[in-house]
Amino acid sequence: MENETLITHRVDIRLRKYGNDHHPRLIIEDFGNKFVAVEMTHEKKKGKDRINYQLSISTSNDKRPSYVRTRAEIKKKNQYGSVVQTILISDKDYKKLKKFAEKAINKYQK
Repeated sequence: MENETLITHRVDIRLRKYGNDHHPRLIIEDFGNKFVAVEMTHEKKKGKDRINYQLSISTSNDKRPSYVRTRAEIKKKNQYGSVVQTILISDKDYKKLKKFAEKAINKYQK
């Protein structure tokens, strides 16, 4: 029997250095001199219509559900600080995050 919540992938969490946004970023992929990342939150939605993707594990100490935005961003590595935390995520979550990353990379390369 295949367990989709089996924790199999290690990913880093970093904070952006610049701007007023203090949401941590989950680094999905190393893309040359850039990172492909998704913003993390505890909110189910962003705005009225955009539903965030719920991770199968909680990344916070208080065990509230953890969500990520469904749009990945591509930013230069020097815009991120050092690793704040390294977490283990399920294979199911990792595959979904990779899809977000691929979509952002394809859009970036056009």
